[in-house]
Amino acid sequence: MNFSRRIISLVVLLIFTTSVQFHTVQAEKIDNIMPITFDKVKLERMFRNGVTIMLIPLDNRPVNSFVPQHIAASGGINLLLPPSWMLGNHRTKGMATQITNWMFEYADQADIYIVSADMLAYGGLLYSRSTSSNNEKEALQNLKSLEQLKKQYPQKPIYVFDTIQRLTTTVGSNDDLELYHHLREWSKLKGIEQRHLTKDLKHQLKEIEQKIPHHFLTNYTKNRERNHKVNLYLIEMVSKGVVDYLLFGQDDAGKSGIHTIEQTILQSKIKEEMVEAKVEIIPGADQLDVLLISRYYNLLNGVKPSFHLTYSTLNGNEWIPDYEDIPLAENIKMHINVINGTITLDEQKADFHLIVNTNRLVEPQPDFNHKKAVALIERKVNLHYPIILADVANYKADSELFRLLVKDQLVPVLFSYAAWNTPGNTLGLALSHASIHNVFLQNSYHRLTKSEQQLVYKYHLEYLFHRFLKDYYYKREIVEGIRNSFIGKQFDEWNLATKEEELLRLVQRQLQNDVKELFCSFNRKSWPLPGDNEYSISISNISMLDTSFPWNRLFELDIQPTLELKLNSTNIMH
Repeated sequence: MNFSRRIISLVVLLIFTTSVQFHTVQAEKIDNIMPITFDKVKLERMFRNGVTIMLIPLDNRPVNSFVPQHIAASGGINLLLPPSWMLGNHRTKGMATQITNWMFEYADQADIYIVSADMLAYGGLLYSRSTSSNNEKEALQNLKSLEQLKKQYPQKPIYVFDTIQRLTTTVGSNDDLELYHHLREWSKLKGIEQRHLTKDLKHQLKEIEQKIPHHFLTNYTKNRERNHKVNLYLIEMVSKGVVDYLLFGQDDAGKSGIHTIEQTILQSKIKEEMVEAKVEIIPGADQLDVLLISRYYNLLNGVKPSFHLTYSTLNGNEWIPDYEDIPLAENIKMHINVINGTITLDEQKADFHLIVNTNRLVEPQPDFNHKKAVALIERKVNLHYPIILADVANYKADSELFRLLVKDQLVPVLFSYAAWNTPGNTLGLALSHASIHNVFLQNSYHRLTKSEQQLVYKYHLEYLFHRFLKDYYYKREIVEGIRNSFIGKQFDEWNLATKEEELLRLVQRQLQNDVKELFCSFNRKSWPLPGDNEYSISISNISMLDTSFPWNRLFELDIQPTLELKLNSTNIMH
């Protein structure tokens, strides 16, 4: 059952009901807008007095659709997304022209615009890595639509996020893996300045170049040049006042590489245009949209959240992850700064306690002990500190740590949690979710009705269940089981093909058992409605668990839990 059918079956309006009818496609563009027409309707707000954010996402993956929808709703925010058919997928690029027209058609109903330059310029993240998408002229022309948007709505902020290209290409099947690794190594060596290249490194670079098809390497370098020029143009748009805030995400990189040269040029351009306060460069890509939602919501409500940090290992703050280019402590500081937050050493006055698990299972730290880590969390819980657990060390959940949290009934008391993909991804998701939900609890709840407040909790808790099910149960337990069971068999996890249905049935059977365990952890927990001592919310049932492989690859499982909540009076459990 797909997402829209879920909404209908539950008679719940998720984010918006657009009732848009597609009519005609004109042959010619007029200033890059209005080649299609819509039957426009007034969009119905899920939160009548909540703010409305228009988001042009990076692509149609769950992390860029389900995740921002639920994180936004956990703060009482209405999120307006283009129809999914416009966004393309892993085989078809997004429809930039149609998206632009949709953006203008509904721009009057949004309070702010958060726009993926990758989607608007190229048709999505995958197509930003390809020369088969738009050329430089077409990409820049698409972005010029933001100038007209600013002219029409000068008082409404425009936030833009864009990526600095990763060090390699997209993997579409197992056959691509060898080229993926060769290109990544070439990009790392190419980024080292010529005067630092030793004779051995020069020989190594030449050897790697011979393993990469010439036409492929030529297209790759041309693509980087195009993207870099677009990034420089976006900085100029900030300087001109078209873009109010610009966030660059460095896609999968490393300590060295060709990306470091591009970053240096971008930083010089930022200083030259004197927009240092309005442009940031951080590691990661898939967390950028929710970081900007969080930034806007904090600024709108005059909130500057403070975070007290604890690393689970002694030198965890100094670790530079494989796919990132800065130490973890610097990465965390940057992410907190983007959402208008601060870091504090005062444990008692902090709004949040961010616990960062940095124990790498491939290289266990001698000072780390799982039971001590859980004891630390329990101590902070007993002091009523809001806990964010960012499990960044292993690109998925630490199994033993999570099992102990389940055993000690600590999973339900986590304010936010993530263990998904790179540390930057994990940090951005966890920090944004916690910050946005906290604004609801402390500031914006009074603008919502009791039923709307319950809806906020519904999306908050569904998002937490999504994270637990995806980051631990699926990525750590189920995926590893699938890989072990398919050893020696024909199996391409980047292109599931005919195996998709078989694998999905296997995954669904396992998740049904897992969700029961998770539900048992939550069945005695309740949450008081903010500003109300008479009522609390608790989970009564998990009525549905939708799963799918939207991009036909093992890595990208869409997990959408549907929770039923009940309103309790007087007997509030903490």
